[in-house]
Amino acid sequence: MNKFFTTTLCLFALVFTAEAQWEKINNPDLGSGFGVSAMLTDNTTLWAGTTGRIFKSTDGGTIWTEVSTGLQSGISGCSGIVKQGNRHYASFSGNGNYYVYYTENQGQSWSIDTVGWSNSNGALPATVQLTTFKDYVLARLESNFVMYKKNTDPQWNILPVPNEFRTPATVYAIGDTLVLGAGYIGLTTDMGLNWIKRQTTWPAGMPLGFINGIWQDLSNPAVLYGNYQVLSTSKPVLFVTKNNQMTWDSIHMNIDNPALASSIWANGQSLYVAYTGSFTGGDTLKKVFHSSNAGLVWTNITENLYSFTSFKFHSLKTMQVLNGTLFGGFSEAGVVKHAAGPTGLQPIKSSHTVSFYPNPATNLIDVDTEIETVTILDLTGKTLMETAVSGAIDISGLQAGIYILKAQQGTQTYVSRLIKQ
Repeated sequence: MNKFFTTTLCLFALVFTAEAQWEKINNPDLGSGFGVSAMLTDNTTLWAGTTGRIFKSTDGGTIWTEVSTGLQSGISGCSGIVKQGNRHYASFSGNGNYYVYYTENQGQSWSIDTVGWSNSNGALPATVQLTTFKDYVLARLESNFVMYKKNTDPQWNILPVPNEFRTPATVYAIGDTLVLGAGYIGLTTDMGLNWIKRQTTWPAGMPLGFINGIWQDLSNPAVLYGNYQVLSTSKPVLFVTKNNQMTWDSIHMNIDNPALASSIWANGQSLYVAYTGSFTGGDTLKKVFHSSNAGLVWTNITENLYSFTSFKFHSLKTMQVLNGTLFGGFSEAGVVKHAAGPTGLQPIKSSHTVSFYPNPATNLIDVDTEIETVTILDLTGKTLMETAVSGAIDISGLQAGIYILKAQQGTQTYVSRLIKQ
């Protein structure tokens, strides 16, 4: 075969460092009660919200200080923490609570801020999501209203929402556009005075209305990740849209039992997904995965999380990354961090070139003899074939298209694209 078409795999070489472990933050108050349910990374400061309490760390997540002065007693779990201008906002929801607070002094004192909220059946509704848009802060309420205000506004205003967007699954911002995601997509650039209605194209296996949770890519807000409420016989499926819900693609995690993503952190090529349990699989399905190539290949980094008793009953609810360290919060166990960096997977440049050829290929490919095994996956991450290397590899059974080729050499895994003609 003509080696002019040699494809080098060394640029994507990955080394797995088995010594990577999770550590629990040593603060008995952090996460007491119903645990850490919201986190925020604000430059070099980490914020964590728990049951009626707020904590922060200014030293990279080692020492945490409670900053709850002004929060009323008896309020329940924290549903969101955001920063808008010189203010931080925190919301608490559940058990009939409706509280939103703000601080202008980095948490030294908090003031309640719900003036203008409407009654629903005689009780003020709880906030289930906080987000920011331009110079506004928005609160999505469990009564399906969306409230908004500027820091300087004396009270909250109700966002005018058409009936078809009355029950949004999420609210988020992309540039100058505010988006409500529901069965239909609603877009506005003028705080609800005018709306554009758009019906999205759902992929096969993604039931309309079953979407459960949406997370934005930090480096490209138009890229969204989500999952849906799986059935007892389904495998967990992630979905990604790279064009603000015009179309969705599925990412199959290839896990044996159904589960739901309880938290996702995405920043370009780096993805972390924390799974909760399932209807049939029990506690051992609570796992954390990482991908360094936008979901093409995944590594299980759950490692020693099961040594923390609470992890057996509560999955990670929120994740943040600061200075290369992954932090996660979950019920009754406070905050944990991944001690050896965000994944234990560290990119390297190999001094040895590993190649396969030709590429594009038709029926056969040759791989360097030092490679031990080759795995070929489709673009959803599903394994299509895996073989030991003992000569030319027959790929005639694959349909024409683009695939992911993983080559294993000892502890090193090399990843590249393979084009089948």
